[in-house]
Amino acid sequence: MKEFMVSMALLFTFIYSMFLDMDIDSHELHRKHLKGVAEEVAASAAQYFSLSSYGDGFYNFNQNEGEKAANYTLQSSMRLTKENVPLQGAYWQDKTKVALTYIDYDTYSLYLAGDATSTEPFPNRYTFSHFGETHTVTLYGPSVIASINAGVPNYALKLLKNEAGDVVEHGIHTFKE
Repeated sequence: MKEFMVSMALLFTFIYSMFLDMDIDSHELHRKHLKGVAEEVAASAAQYFSLSSYGDGFYNFNQNEGEKAANYTLQSSMRLTKENVPLQGAYWQDKTKVALTYIDYDTYSLYLAGDATSTEPFPNRYTFSHFGETHTVTLYGPSVIASINAGVPNYALKLLKNEAGDVVEHGIHTFKE
């Protein structure tokens, strides 16, 4: 009987560790996908610019069209409805939030720490903060920063689900000058 009890305990431990490994692997895979989606969202938003400013030698983003493109890319890449709610069977369960930051010739002076009349075309070290996180990035030209909050991961194990926080990924698309 003792061998049976030990065997059952080892079997349950093995099954539990398999579920834990599957949950962590699935989360890592979906998080990498979310990072790729954030980069695609930033790139799609950056494709729309003001033609008249561009003709004058300045790269200024068309934010209205950029946000439409970003939302379309986000919804098609992550299987979301028009309200950014995941469809049935999707990994992420919460409403997805996206924040876009545009830094171009019209808006760069807002991000300079000191004198807004600096000869520096873009901030050397731009600190951006979205969803409670702060990052420092060096930008070399007009940029779009996309921050996606996908919510809490869909873990199968309650132990992981109770401890999980929101998953946030950032993507940056920069036009080097």
